[in-house]
Amino acid sequence: MILFWVLCAGLIIIALAFILPPLLNNVSEKDKALSDIDRKEANITVYRDQLEELKADLHNGIVSQDQFAQDSEDIKRRLLEDTSADKSIATAKVANNRRTAYVLALAIPVVAVVFYLKVGSPPGVSGSPVTQSTTQPARMSSGGRSAEQIAATEYGIR
Repeated sequence: MILFWVLCAGLIIIALAFILPPLLNNVSEKDKALSDIDRKEANITVYRDQLEELKADLHNGIVSQDQFAQDSEDIKRRLLEDTSADKSIATAKVANNRRTAYVLALAIPVVAVVFYLKVGSPPGVSGSPVTQSTTQPARMSSGGRSAEQIAATEYGIR
């Protein structure tokens, strides 16, 4: 019986080994800071290019002065929104991943044991074989006939 539970615990540990590392794997703070800086620099470059194109369109007469002012304000607003994104969103995601990992680490073994106790066969683990009562002769599933009656029918003996 103990061997069964040891095997169950081993299989649960294997399952958790596949589930938990991706949830707990955090990129280092230095890598996050570098990626944030790279992203912000790329956004700044894109918005500068957009402003230059808008200035060229104004110079070529494609857009009016009012349209230029409105579009440049929109580009500047989007630039401020993108570059001032706070780190609380990333921190919340990391905290949420950790919380999910802890919940799964507790829930998987509990659900597995409860499911086994409800659906499985706990007496079968004890090592003592479960026996059927054999008060009647061995019967086959064909209408309650015994093996002798089936054999007699096959050979034409009645």
